[in-house]
Amino acid sequence: MKVFYWNCNGGLFKKLDTILLFDADINIIVECSYSDIIKLKEQFNCLWHGDIKKGIGIFAKKEVNLKILDDWQYKPFRYFLPFSANGISIIAVWACSSYIEEMYLFQFFNFNQISKNTFFVGDFNSNKIWDKEHSFRNHSAVIENFWGKGLCSIYHLLSGEEQGKESVFTFFMYRHKDRCYHIDYLFACPDKIKDFFIGNFDDWSKYSDHVPLSFYIVSFS
Repeated sequence: MKVFYWNCNGGLFKKLDTILLFDADINIIVECSYSDIIKLKEQFNCLWHGDIKKGIGIFAKKEVNLKILDDWQYKPFRYFLPFSANGISIIAVWACSSYIEEMYLFQFFNFNQISKNTFFVGDFNSNKIWDKEHSFRNHSAVIENFWGKGLCSIYHLLSGEEQGKESVFTFFMYRHKDRCYHIDYLFACPDKIKDFFIGNFDDWSKYSDHVPLSFYIVSFS
C-alpha cells in the first residue's frame, strides 16, 4: 500500500494534479482546508480533522476503507488524526500548539494503543537541536518512547545519520535554502516499510515550504 504525505502549505486543490502523479493509495495532507477535501469526496474516500480553514485531510482510493480510530485520545489535540486504512493503523501528525510537547502528550495518553503495527507520519515541527527549549517533553524523549514500542525514524535508519545531524531537509523557512530543517518524519517498524522517499526542494519549492514523503507499507501482521 503506497502512502503519500505532504504539508502542502495551503491551496491543496491547485496542487492536486502534482500529488496524483504519485498514484498513492492513501494521501495524507497537512495544512489543507476542509472545503478542498469536500471537493474530493466523489472521487476518493476522505477523512478530515482540524478547524474551518486548516487541518489534516486524508483522501484514498475507493478500494481503501478509511475509518477514524475513536478509541485513541485525539480530540484534545488540534491536528492529530488516528485512522485505519484497510485495517492498518496510521497516525497523521501536525504538531502545532507546543510542537514536540504536543507529540509527547499524545504518546502519553495513547501509550497502550501504540504498537509495532502503528505508523506515525507528519509534520512534527521538531528536531533534536531544539531539545533544550522543551525540558523533558522534548524530541529525544519522543524518540525514546517510540523505540520502546519498536518504532524508529525510517529516514535516520536508512541514512545512518544521528538525530539533529541530518543532511536532507524537509522544511525550508520562507522557502530559503539557508533556513532548512528536518521536521517531517515517518516512525514505523522498519520491516514494514519499503521505498521510502523524500522530495527535492528544487522540485517542490514552487508549491510549498515543505517537501513530501512517500513510502510503501508492506506488512502489518
